[in-house]
Amino acid sequence: SLPRLLRPLRLDVFHALHFSLPLAYRGAMVMTVHDILPILSPWSFGRGAVGNAVASTYINLLIRASIHRSRLVAVSSENTLRDVVTHLHADPQKLRKAYLGINVTEFAPPPEAGVVPARLGLHGPFFVTVTNFKPHKNTGRLVEAFRLVRQTHPEASLAIIGADARGLARGLGDPQMLAAENIKVLGYQDDATVTALMSQAIAFVYPSRYEG
Repeated sequence: SLPRLLRPLRLDVFHALHFSLPLAYRGAMVMTVHDILPILSPWSFGRGAVGNAVASTYINLLIRASIHRSRLVAVSSENTLRDVVTHLHADPQKLRKAYLGINVTEFAPPPEAGVVPARLGLHGPFFVTVTNFKPHKNTGRLVEAFRLVRQTHPEASLAIIGADARGLARGLGDPQMLAAENIKVLGYQDDATVTALMSQAIAFVYPSRYEG
């Protein structure tokens, strides 16, 4: 177990980069909380309604216990800070905002950005979104909104990027029928391709119901 591996190291402090700590470890610990999605959006967590409720309850207890044990809790946004205080009743004195950094070199558009859309079947003006297709990402509602846009702008396309490990993209409809509506489900794309598409799109669209 992790506590058994940590003890011989005689660490000054152990930093957990997620919302749970190895509670059996007795050394000094701090943690980072990016969001409390399993608590506020349990329908996006686990598999099936019962599984979601059980998983959400377990994670709720684990997060509360971890925050209680942690000497310091880093949160990556003001929104997460409010959520942790409001919903988990954490001591605000233990919380510190630590914003996530951006690698501006890695996420600069590549020189060939202008030819990437056509390579992926995007011709003319297009919107782009990045998703994991979980319910809180609201991708289905975006597709509905795009269909309204096409009523007055039939030349527009929608590029949907993201890995679909749980097969949730099927809920959007048949890929061939979506393609006939200028909706391109592109699956996973590497960072260079995503950055290129963002640089060439009319807009990056992100209709998520909840983020940290």
